[in-house]
Amino acid sequence: MKVLTISRSPNNDIVFNLSQVSRHHAQLVQHDNGTITISDIGSKNGTYVNRQRIDKDCNIKQWISNW
Repeated sequence: MKVLTISRSPNNDIVFNLSQVSRHHAQLVQHDNGTITISDIGSKNGTYVNRQRIDKDCNIKQWISNW
């Protein structure tokens, strides 16, 4: 399993210097079975996939594959 953290704090794997992004925003997880999920980790503004706010782990492997 691989985990990438997303935030505006420089000690994360993916950093966005935007006020809409929290210091601890979201994480991407590549699971051992090949699935990839994104989850919000307590951000103030929420995490969105395809313009919809997610409130639990969201499988995004298909979305990434088509990107």
